[in-house]
Amino acid sequence: MSYYPQYSGYSHLGQDTAYHPEVELTPYPPSYNNDPHSTFRDNASYRSSAPLLDPQAGPSRPQSLLSVSSIKKWRRRRMTGWRGGVVSCAFTAGTVLIINSSFLIWGLVKRDASSGFGTIFEGRCTKEKSLTLWIHLAINILSTVLLSASNYCMQVLSAPTREEVNKAHAKGFWMDIGVPSVRNLGKISRQRLLFWWILGCSSIPLHLMYNSAVFSTLAANDYLVLSVTEDFVNGGAWDTAPTSNLFSTDKAQVQRAQNQSENFDRLENAACIQAYAVEFQSSRSTVLLIADPEPNTNNTLIDGTAGGESDSDPYNWICRHSSGDGPASDLCSSQIASIVADASNWVSSVGPKVKYCLSEPVPEHSCNLVKAIVMSMVIWRCKIPPLVTVGDAVSSFLTVKDKSTEGMCTARKGEFSRLQWGPNPRARQWRKEAPRWFGAASRKRWWLCISLFGIAIAVSAFLLGYGISQMTGPTDIKTLWNLGPGAINSNTLISWNIPSDGVGGLISNVLVANSPQIVLSFLYLTLNGLLSCMLLADEYNRFSYERKPLRVTDPVAPQRSTYFLQLPYKIAIPLLIFSGVLHWLISQSIFLARVSYYDPGSSEVVNEISTCGYSPIAIIFTIVTGCVLIIGAILIGFRRFKPGIPLAGSNSAAIAAACHAPEADTRAAVSAVQWGVVPTGNPDFGHCCFTSQQVTPPMPDTLYAGLSDKPESPKPEEGALRMRRVE
Repeated sequence: MSYYPQYSGYSHLGQDTAYHPEVELTPYPPSYNNDPHSTFRDNASYRSSAPLLDPQAGPSRPQSLLSVSSIKKWRRRRMTGWRGGVVSCAFTAGTVLIINSSFLIWGLVKRDASSGFGTIFEGRCTKEKSLTLWIHLAINILSTVLLSASNYCMQVLSAPTREEVNKAHAKGFWMDIGVPSVRNLGKISRQRLLFWWILGCSSIPLHLMYNSAVFSTLAANDYLVLSVTEDFVNGGAWDTAPTSNLFSTDKAQVQRAQNQSENFDRLENAACIQAYAVEFQSSRSTVLLIADPEPNTNNTLIDGTAGGESDSDPYNWICRHSSGDGPASDLCSSQIASIVADASNWVSSVGPKVKYCLSEPVPEHSCNLVKAIVMSMVIWRCKIPPLVTVGDAVSSFLTVKDKSTEGMCTARKGEFSRLQWGPNPRARQWRKEAPRWFGAASRKRWWLCISLFGIAIAVSAFLLGYGISQMTGPTDIKTLWNLGPGAINSNTLISWNIPSDGVGGLISNVLVANSPQIVLSFLYLTLNGLLSCMLLADEYNRFSYERKPLRVTDPVAPQRSTYFLQLPYKIAIPLLIFSGVLHWLISQSIFLARVSYYDPGSSEVVNEISTCGYSPIAIIFTIVTGCVLIIGAILIGFRRFKPGIPLAGSNSAAIAAACHAPEADTRAAVSAVQWGVVPTGNPDFGHCCFTSQQVTPPMPDTLYAGLSDKPESPKPEEGALRMRRVE
């Protein structure tokens, strides 16, 4: 019977290779071609099927179906390596699902959310602001954890198997190894492609809705503005007939104002103007403008109107002359500063010169399941191990060599194109180089990342400037800081043509408020991929001056295990924290705001609208944090690799080209390896590769090629072969 002669004997099993006539050599299982690591990983199964191979094996005895060894074997195959990471991700998604479901049930049962809305807290705005801030912080921690788990699984799904790499190389294409990749999607199996798209698309509704699950409602009070004499407060007679803006239906409210006037706050003119010059009045209601009595009349009620009725000029009664339908310069909001400056001579549109105000104070009212299912299916359905890390790829190529890259041991990632990648490669002259980390990622990836960050920051800066320009009153940094992040303020509510009433208005504003979250998630994935390329190249480069075992997702001693894909924790954790902080800052920069209008007499809600609010100080911090992230990535790119192994990046062909170890080095994949020059016996050409044998550094201006066939010599005029760079 046939078996793989390259791996003959029992060296993989750690046994003596002497011939035993009692033992029949068993061929490798059919899955070997798809899983090169199975040779080393399944030693226990071979021993169990051939007891004579185990010197400690005793007399044969029956074992139960659920033996300890079978359980350990199941755990090793399903719960370790990349599968262990996916299990953790699925557990994370399930935990978040339980938290979300529990919160939903609590809201339905305890907070009467059967109509679609439930009140968590009602009280003073200062306490509500603090509570909302912490709730949104918790929401964004959960969403960031979900994003990270989803990104992990999507990277595993886009990682190619060895079979897929072989097919791509046979056609003259290379695939990405160890980084999040879109270019791999056209070459992976349809099942994994479907899972990848489901995970990606399930993030969209999550980010569009999650941060608006909890929002603040601003109470806006309808109120009366009455110009009265001091006798009105003392119970003097009044009549609405002579007034121009009051109707008979307002008599009850006028009477209530007279009866309650002793409980009103006295405000001087400047304070009164500033208290009512807001788009939505939440802390005060009816206001009495005390004026001198008019001659020849005993009526203590001079005039009156309803405040807050105009959408474009809600407090136009403060100004003597204003036009809600005219240009911005005619609006009352543009005249407030000058009126406050001369408050002692204030004349409103509802009466004569105001002496002071009496103001009525009022109390302030103030896709997860899909991810968990798909992640679980990834564990059970994806049986062929992908090449997730660069260590996985090197281990696979050392175990079974890639024929298409023979003789290209010093090829760089940019030298592989469909036209120039083929048999009989020319020998290459070695040049000692120390490239910058920029080169680890393609130009396209760099430009995409920098352009997206630049556009996002520029748009944010423009909207910040426009938002500040639309605010009334002072706009210095102290004022912006006092407004706080994510706080609803009538001065920072957005007025636009988006529907505001009913369910349609609510959904429209939710989508607008959370659309930046999708942009940020895409920016995170782009930056994650960029950093992964640079850190992968650094890990790969270290093998040229340091001997160590490979870091793989499914290790066999002495290989190193890994709990991360490519970004080490010292990079991944800060990046995750930055991402969570940015998600939270964006949720506080633009947010859903509900405005409820209360009747001043009955304190009942008479109307509700949905809109969006913004926080200038949160936008400023968002811009600063985004700049820190992209500038940090650029600064990392200026670092230089140590001279040594050619820059391969995530290019599967370049990695494969460096893994043609000597035939005698059969255990290189599971040993401590180093990249360098190995003896070939050829005085004209040398050879570099990963190997467990002793190596020496390559020498400048020396030709290096393959191990067996004599390569074609370079033409004198060409010198070292220069191939077209293909990103």
